[in-house]
Amino acid sequence: MIIKKKNIRTIVITCALLGIIIFSIHSYNVYMSRQIYNEGTSNVKASYSQVNQTFNMFAQRNWNVLSDWNVYLTKILNNDSGLQWNDFVREKEKWHYSDFYLFNEKNQFITIEGRSGVADNAKDAFNELFKANAPVISSYISTKGVRKVLFAYPSDRITVDGISYTGLAVSYDNTDVERMLGDKAYKDQSDCYIVDSAGNVILSIEPKTEIDDMVDNLINFIGANATDYDIDDFCDVKTNIADGSDGCFAFSYNKKDYYMTYQPTGI
Repeated sequence: MIIKKKNIRTIVITCALLGIIIFSIHSYNVYMSRQIYNEGTSNVKASYSQVNQTFNMFAQRNWNVLSDWNVYLTKILNNDSGLQWNDFVREKEKWHYSDFYLFNEKNQFITIEGRSGVADNAKDAFNELFKANAPVISSYISTKGVRKVLFAYPSDRITVDGISYTGLAVSYDNTDVERMLGDKAYKDQSDCYIVDSAGNVILSIEPKTEIDDMVDNLINFIGANATDYDIDDFCDVKTNIADGSDGCFAFSYNKKDYYMTYQPTGI
């Protein structure tokens, strides 16, 4: 009887020790996973901080040029039927933008290449300028299925061939902006999206994962397609992006694990 009690006591102690060991291993794994996660997200943030700075300078450069062109065009085009586009053609060759537009609230446009009409594909991007009444960055998908990144600037009223325009813009192919910003910021292993406060994608850089680089709204895409994520964390993503705060978020997509870091651009 005494032996049996000792055996039972030994078994209980052994089970308790095993439980403590298993719990300790699990806690350590959780701790290490969190440390690796934090380290990884810190590296991503640091890597894309340089992209962020470059993008800020690139955006400001475009707005500065559009501001200068506003003054120039107001002088040469108002009450003048002749278009003098030579300066803009040279700038296009230098900066690799796909087009330069004058446009108005009716989505009428004219380009340096002489194209004109109503911009059905770009109308939402154009309208962002009139909503903000300030320089904006937006994007649209062209009729050829290419994402165009648009830098727009409110202009003085400029009249060409009897039509008045109140906005200026330059557009770039997404791939050209990606190349100019530096397309190897994180060793070809990640995606980078520049989004507005609602999560609408303005520009995609380094599309390396299975996530479609032509996604329209990143938050909606994650909400509709991601799995294995914390609902509260996802709510924080939406709130923080809208407020311009930074943070991290882990989720799964197509049976693969991803973690996302986000930070404000400062624009």
